[in-house]
Amino acid sequence: MRAMTRGGLAMGIAMLLAACHVSVNAPASASAPSVPVAAAYAAMDEVPVRGGELRLAVEFEAEVNVGGDTADVIAFPLRHTDVHAQVAGPMALYTIEQTFENPFDQPIEAVYVFPLGDEAAVSGYQITIGDRTIVGDIAEREAARRVYAEAKAAGHTAALLEQDKANVFAQRIANIAPHETVVVRLSYSELLAYQDGRYELAVPLVVGPRYLPGDRNGRRPVGSRHVMMPGPGDHTSVPYADAVVAGSTVSFSADIEAGVPVGQVESPSHDLVVETVSPTRTRVHLREAGEVPNRDLVVRYQTAGERTLVGLLADRRGNDGYFTLAIQPKATYREGDIAGRELVLLIDTSGSMDGPPLRQAKDVAHALIASAGPRDSLVVLGFASGVTPLADHPLVADEDGKARARAFVESLSSGGGTEMEQGMLASLSGDPGADRVRMVYLLSDGFVGNDDVIVTSAKGALGKNRIFPVGIGTAPNRALLDQLGRVGRGFASYVNLSEKAGPIAKDLARRSANPYLTDVAIDWGGLAVADLTPATIPDVYAGQPLVITGRYLRPGAATVTVSANTAGRRVEIPVTVALPAAAELEPVAQTWARHRMDDILETAGTDGLTDDAKAAVTSLGLKFHLVSEFTSFVAVDRTRVVAPGGDTRVVEQPAAIPEGVNLDTAVAPEADTSTSYASGGGSTSSSDYSSGGGGGGGGWGGGGDVDPLTILLALLMAPLAWGLRRARRA
Repeated sequence: MRAMTRGGLAMGIAMLLAACHVSVNAPASASAPSVPVAAAYAAMDEVPVRGGELRLAVEFEAEVNVGGDTADVIAFPLRHTDVHAQVAGPMALYTIEQTFENPFDQPIEAVYVFPLGDEAAVSGYQITIGDRTIVGDIAEREAARRVYAEAKAAGHTAALLEQDKANVFAQRIANIAPHETVVVRLSYSELLAYQDGRYELAVPLVVGPRYLPGDRNGRRPVGSRHVMMPGPGDHTSVPYADAVVAGSTVSFSADIEAGVPVGQVESPSHDLVVETVSPTRTRVHLREAGEVPNRDLVVRYQTAGERTLVGLLADRRGNDGYFTLAIQPKATYREGDIAGRELVLLIDTSGSMDGPPLRQAKDVAHALIASAGPRDSLVVLGFASGVTPLADHPLVADEDGKARARAFVESLSSGGGTEMEQGMLASLSGDPGADRVRMVYLLSDGFVGNDDVIVTSAKGALGKNRIFPVGIGTAPNRALLDQLGRVGRGFASYVNLSEKAGPIAKDLARRSANPYLTDVAIDWGGLAVADLTPATIPDVYAGQPLVITGRYLRPGAATVTVSANTAGRRVEIPVTVALPAAAELEPVAQTWARHRMDDILETAGTDGLTDDAKAAVTSLGLKFHLVSEFTSFVAVDRTRVVAPGGDTRVVEQPAAIPEGVNLDTAVAPEADTSTSYASGGGSTSSSDYSSGGGGGGGGWGGGGDVDPLTILLALLMAPLAWGLRRARRA
């Protein structure tokens, strides 16, 4: 087992920063503020689900005052999440502390599905119970499940961390003793997004409700349902509740050491307190204590620099060397002749986009339509349970064509499921013609649970087209949208509901009009590098860096030459690179391993995931101590027995519905579940740890969005369900 401490992570960064003649202090651990959960905990009913386990359904009995209004609160086990980021140049190291408390008079098993960064390399895991700290072991997924199940059956407190999607993780903690607190601590590293001299930390705090179609669900699908409602048990399902009902809070702090002067620090999502420690170092934290985790936390800060910037991070111990190379060319937008474009606006109108998200998507669409010139053509498609086109052919982007496009956009309304695969295939079908390039702007929250199916279909149908996803809302599915941008030879952008859509869309239209560097090639000047990611070097758009990770077989220094086409000519950018003989910055190696795993899975797609690909990902996870689809963390406290025979009940921690999202239209109401209530015991099968039921009953086939027919049926069934439930309790 390997110890994982915040100080150890800080030491690696400090060594890196020492070369820059700067220093960084390890932050103090943030204390969790009190959570407004009533002292009188609710009564419990038992809800049977698959695998023989029983869930505790807690009633809405407690009341608290929230902003002058009285609200119901449930005593769920997750009390508080503390997030700390330690930033050095282009890399951030995150420490997440989740505090779980058992408010009941019997042992429980807590289940929680939560997000992390979509490129997070999760490398540290431990649990603390009183004065005991147990460091987690990495193991193959099924082996970790067996260890967890055996520990649970023996009555030991145990924790299991699994990855379902690149940014969706499931936490299980067995045998939390009555009125006891368990703190789970995990750490991960991630490269920061960078554009036009501005870095961005994006910390996801809630998994948006995921829609699943009736088929084509792909690997490890993720669905959604209302809190305490059961569903199919063949995949992970996230329970949702009102933010107050969910009852947990979050705190955040960051130490930023940029290595260059730090300019303006801002957030479109939260109110921050910013403290300037030195010209290159800044500390930030949330102004309000105990924020509700119902939206992603985004921090952006400007850095100085008007020249071509080069950053190199390396890790080498023994014969293994790993590096991350970021090259930021000095670039401005290229003016002049632009080839004719076919602008395709693919607008998500599903139930989760109801209200402010769809309004924001329409504003982005209007700005993109305005950017079209007389040589361009326009295609507008709305998609939900099906695809609705503006016309059966592209419109010339003259004033008449633009007016028709604007009117069509305004006519769109929300409702139905998120059949994104249908929408992507429709947007990429046909040939735009030899005189133009097709540019697909996907405007969506990305709330689907079959990411790999959509990416594989888009990649197969791409041709010479380009995809520019635009994530809408307070908690978009960045893993899916970023991946679509990569395979679509474009890039993803994000528009928070609090931001003005017009300027962002105008900048997007100008930036995406032409890549700044195309057909990029790298001459490594004799350096012994291998296993580079991404395997295919992408085009570089103005204001964005070229980031390459890889292994190096031996140390050395050389002039690396980046060559590319720009403005109709071939250019060369010489870069001096020195790969050190010794360097200790373990997150660099882990970041490479995470990117390598993503490359393997992305190349394999949905249908091509061979045993060799699984074995390669598993091997990387075990070697670099990383969570993946096929490797998990497990931690067991064997010093005591909490529940002889493992006789506990399961309590699911719900996710708060993302801010701006309509719970009733985004997550399908369940039909009558009262007749499936029962009492009795049972232990969880070691072979099935999906979090509760499946995608629920919405959007004509399951999980994240709801169509009008489902709403009508649910309303008709509600009185019957309530009557049966009251009769059963009596």
